[in-house]
Amino acid sequence: MTMLKTMAKISGAALLLFGMNGLINYTLLKPLDGGAKVFNQFRHHLDDAIFVLLFVFVAFIFWAMFAVLNQERGYLYLGLISFLTSLQLFAEWDDKLLLFGPFPEIPYNSLAIKSGVAFLSFAFVSYLLGTSNRPVVRLLL
Repeated sequence: MTMLKTMAKISGAALLLFGMNGLINYTLLKPLDGGAKVFNQFRHHLDDAIFVLLFVFVAFIFWAMFAVLNQERGYLYLGLISFLTSLQLFAEWDDKLLLFGPFPEIPYNSLAIKSGVAFLSFAFVSYLLGTSNRPVVRLLL
């Protein structure tokens, strides 16, 4: 029953994030009537920047929770997953010209970040299931 509640909470959080994504995309990508072209272009770039900053902010919240409740390693995993997600969004951002000018392309950075997220996700699930101390699980991770 507890696993069902946990999965319901995770599903609810995922739906909330998708809803926020849709709302932000709808609001920012729709050009303003009578708005200057430069301002509408700036709003278009804000979509990527807002989600990068959102996941960094969520990572810091999880890390603060881990600092208070340091026996709960799950907050550390969630903070790292959120931070890597923000790095992935930043890596996939096409026109990173919003504040600093063009950024150099780093080969295979997206693949490395995705591998890190997958590893941390499996480690988090094994932590939640209480199987992280078993040698077989360590070997598979």
